[in-house]
Amino acid sequence: MTKLHRRARIRASAILGITVAALGTAWGIQTATAATNPPPQKSAAAITLPADVQKALNDLKDVTPGPGFVPASAYLAKGTQTYTCTSAGSWPTSGSVPEATLVRLPLGGDTIHHYAGPRWEAKDGSILLGTVRTRVPKSGRIPWLLLDVTHEGNPGALTPVTNVSRILTSGGMAPTGACAPGATTSPAYTAVYVFWVPTPKG
Repeated sequence: MTKLHRRARIRASAILGITVAALGTAWGIQTATAATNPPPQKSAAAITLPADVQKALNDLKDVTPGPGFVPASAYLAKGTQTYTCTSAGSWPTSGSVPEATLVRLPLGGDTIHHYAGPRWEAKDGSILLGTVRTRVPKSGRIPWLLLDVTHEGNPGALTPVTNVSRILTSGGMAPTGACAPGATTSPAYTAVYVFWVPTPKG
């Protein structure tokens, strides 16, 4: 590799790190220095969550699975929630389709693709399919959720996960008023997703 190519790669890495850190600050989530993090299945015990994430979970136990489970990882999401106008010509208040990229907290390390289902897919092909257990409405933004999950795809990073919490949401709400049946809209949203596993034995 030439010196020119090495300098270009170093410069690109620095720009990526600055961009990711700036996104974390803009989304209002406390972050630490970017670092490589182990995937959820390698977490032997509860991780240390960012302070604002931990406070949200402490303040609202309804969006946690309760005793016997610990957070294995937390991710910051940025994406859209797509709504389809009903045959009656009005926007639905639920049933949106997510499309987002989740970046592990502290910012850096791996990412997860979040899409219709709702599903979460890791890079190793392990997939979670969620079913809402608890919904907590939030004024002017999409609700906080606790979801139970089943597994699809390959065994991998997401295999140990039993539940997902969606908290600290912003945006993502459907518009109000009339619409043309079949029309779609995709408002932007951000959220933090916490992935839960059974408390390790021993």
